[in-house]
Amino acid sequence: MYNKGHKDVDGLIKIFKDRGMLIGDVEKAKRTLSHINYYKIKEFAEPFFRNETYTNISFEDVIARFYLDKRLRVHLLHSIEDIELSFKTKFAYVLGKRYGAFGYLDFKNWCNKKEFCRHYINDKEREMKKYIKRLINRDGNMIIKKFFLENQDCEYPPIWMLIEILSFGEVLKFYELMSNKNKEEIADYYNAQPNELESWLKALKYIRNLSAHNTNVIDSKILTKASIKNEWKNFLYIHPKNNKPTDRIAVPIIIIIYMLKRINPNYKIWKLKEVFKNLFKDSDYTANKYGFASKNLSIFERKFEI
Repeated sequence: MYNKGHKDVDGLIKIFKDRGMLIGDVEKAKRTLSHINYYKIKEFAEPFFRNETYTNISFEDVIARFYLDKRLRVHLLHSIEDIELSFKTKFAYVLGKRYGAFGYLDFKNWCNKKEFCRHYINDKEREMKKYIKRLINRDGNMIIKKFFLENQDCEYPPIWMLIEILSFGEVLKFYELMSNKNKEEIADYYNAQPNELESWLKALKYIRNLSAHNTNVIDSKILTKASIKNEWKNFLYIHPKNNKPTDRIAVPIIIIIYMLKRINPNYKIWKLKEVFKNLFKDSDYTANKYGFASKNLSIFERKFEI
């Protein structure tokens, strides 16, 4: 049974000290603990906690990690948003070009009939139509509202309008249902195979959700396995025991860099350089912990090509 009682900031400071954490400025640490939850700080100190003791870490170091993670999450959300917008636009373009404004409503037009049976496709079509109706009723998108005011005979919006109210995850689910021909046209734009693109987007969706919910991303494992191109392996840590690529933050970073080079070559990816420079602390060993092959920061340079 849980029986821990309330502790004030002095009590929390004592816990950290008793467990070996160095605290340079106690008063400043108290102020920090009054605004950042103890368990959030503990989360960022976890990699340095072994055998009930903190080793080689100070309270100030932990807070620095917290703010580096916060900066990184802001960059991740911004860059993944650009990728999401591009992917959704390509998805709508392919369906609109091949099947017209409302062809998406007939799933047998564009779904993979070799992989999915007729009943499954029909079920997904019914689910989507119900979902779109709910979205239309609750969404405040002015373009959609204007469309229905001007086209009162229409039950659903055209695909190029619908895409504006569908989430990244929803469009990704529809991409999974697509025929190989449709998938390939979208994936070709990103110089990827359909299975590669799908795995990358799932990894980005996963890290985007962590970032949006104030979760520690620098220490997170990427639970959705992403396909790794051979040329990426020069920049990623490869486990010597099993020869498998890392599952750490380096993976979504390299995906973002690769995709943004095709979407927006002028994207300021170099802004991430300072975050990782501070995380690596000029150490290959530390860089490996985050999934990078070394402390080399060349992938964040403006002129880097991959």
